[in-house]
Amino acid sequence: MTALIIGCSNAKEIAKKLAKEPGAKFAKSEMRTFPDGETKLVLYDDLKGEDVIIVQSGLPNSNKSIMEVCQAADIAKHHKANSIIAVFTYLPYGRQDKRIYKKDQKGKQPNTRKIVSKMLMQSGVQLLVVLDEHAADDFGKYKINKLKAVNIPCGKYLVEYLVEKYEELNFDNLILVAPDAGALPRVKQIIDVLEKKHGKIDMTNLIKERDSNGDLEMVDLKGMSPKDRDLIIVDDMICTGGTMLEAVKMLRNNGAGKIYAVATHGIFAPKDGDLNDSKVTGKM
Repeated sequence: MTALIIGCSNAKEIAKKLAKEPGAKFAKSEMRTFPDGETKLVLYDDLKGEDVIIVQSGLPNSNKSIMEVCQAADIAKHHKANSIIAVFTYLPYGRQDKRIYKKDQKGKQPNTRKIVSKMLMQSGVQLLVVLDEHAADDFGKYKINKLKAVNIPCGKYLVEYLVEKYEELNFDNLILVAPDAGALPRVKQIIDVLEKKHGKIDMTNLIKERDSNGDLEMVDLKGMSPKDRDLIIVDDMICTGGTMLEAVKMLRNNGAGKIYAVATHGIFAPKDGDLNDSKVTGKM
């Protein structure tokens, strides 16, 4: 029995690399698009009794990427695959995991992460694997709704890569920075792992608020002073770069030395401002 790797449109190259592992096979597939934009996935391998792994990224085109995985899972389920695992390197709609209501807000909101999990389960997915999910309840095994899931944190690899790449960096003068409250658990988890190998590592977290116009502003920082220290800002994603830009400004204003930024998901959606103009020393 082999693991049958189905490479969806946004992750074919990653799927092909996985299929080179012992006991794995790359599935032959074809994605057809109708004139109205509707898509149809066709798989050509025998699926009965196979352990199927569907590999996809939510970028570009979040909606299409989810539908493609659902189609692959539906085919595998119908043809009696032994197990069906969906791997998203970037999970679309993962950020909308709560229904947030404010006193001055009349509109009602969905929980899109739960919607996606229901779609995947109904299609046949038994386990969801995600790299650095934005709203993970835990950095390991957990559940979205009733769907079993595993979140694989990647931040520690990015930090170690930076230290290896830039010889002037050393852990004795290093501070890891959480650019907002949401990034704090992620940075703490990275520090816990790295301290076992490198000894004590300092941390600073930034406090951000939005004004009445919805514009982002960094208002305070907590933890070790960044003055004359080398900093690595760690986040799961850079979408428009707004949070990262404001974080760099705050740290510069507080006397920081060299500033590096790492993120697992580099989305870089168009918006005013540019990380290249923000005096980040090195970015990934």
